[in-house]
Amino acid sequence: MGGWICLIICAVPIYFFYVSNHTVLMIFSIVNTAINFWSFGVMHNYAMKQNSLWSERVRKNRELEEGPLSLEEEIKLRRIGNTLRPEDVPDLLVYINVITTIMGLILFIAYWLIK
Repeated sequence: MGGWICLIICAVPIYFFYVSNHTVLMIFSIVNTAINFWSFGVMHNYAMKQNSLWSERVRKNRELEEGPLSLEEEIKLRRIGNTLRPEDVPDLLVYINVITTIMGLILFIAYWLIK
């Protein structure tokens, strides 16, 4: 949910600068929003892939040691595999997302100061 809020924070200045005919700031806002959206998507995909890989490793190791999984264990493992683990995301992507969100806030405030 937080990633979508950050994206909205970055996207709102685009509309404001478009309406007020500040083309340069609007283009800067578009670039900032695109980078924010990219980093949000990459973070989400990275976390999901890492967790599904972990789930598959657990499944394979468990099957090698104890045989096939029961239906209940399979359901538990799938539920765990579908959850996000934010700690798996590389720090660089998080920094990019935070910086672009702060830039979105600065652009939002700048609109009200310029207006």
